[in-house]
Amino acid sequence: MKRLLIIALLLLVFSSVASAAYYEGGWIVPAANLDGGWTVTSPFGYRGDIGVDGASTYHGGIDIAAQGEGNGGNAIATADGICTGVEWLSGYGLSVWIYHQHPAFPEGVYTLYAHGYAALVSEGDTVKKGQPVTIIESEYGEWTGIGNGAHLHFEVRQTYDSSTRMDPALFVADLANYTSGESMQVGVPYRVPSTDGALEEFKTILFEFKYEIVKGFREIFESIAEAIINGFKYIHTIVRSIFIVLIMIDLA
Repeated sequence: MKRLLIIALLLLVFSSVASAAYYEGGWIVPAANLDGGWTVTSPFGYRGDIGVDGASTYHGGIDIAAQGEGNGGNAIATADGICTGVEWLSGYGLSVWIYHQHPAFPEGVYTLYAHGYAALVSEGDTVKKGQPVTIIESEYGEWTGIGNGAHLHFEVRQTYDSSTRMDPALFVADLANYTSGESMQVGVPYRVPSTDGALEEFKTILFEFKYEIVKGFREIFESIAEAIINGFKYIHTIVRSIFIVLIMIDLA
């Protein structure tokens, strides 16, 4: 009898650990700002074939779309953090990375906001919870990456490595409540795909080209600004030295 009780207690402990959630961070749904509401179109984990070439049957995040046609809106930061990158990832399209401190993870965690039409933050920006970070869909129905319609693909990772992906529903209570409900829709096509393989490859090249140009100009301007500042410092030092010498001559 004692053995059965011990086994039952162990099973209870392990089940509690397995179902542990991290809601103490106070994260919000990264699409809670959408007019007309939002809907989960594909949950975290293994799923069936959604009929899109290149789409994996293992889904490393949660897909969130606006309820209603032509209401793409903006993705928002799920919590305070720092933008650590804006880049084009294969399959993901335009993606924004945000680093967050979290009480359950001493080294922090990263969130990824993918399939965006345009980024609203830049690398190095301090981001507040609820701040728009990407435009999910343009006014013409344009979006990026592989999928069956305009939506936000939202991931949580311990590092940039895809092997560290965790279920976002463990961090956002509203997502956990929603993904466990019967109203969840999987693979609902909100738009006819606006990208095929060739077009996505072209967009990737174009994005990287524009990014490198902007990066080059930024480095040039930063170098010029640094040279000007150093020049002013040098002039200030010379003027101060001359001023000190003149005072000494006058005192003599």
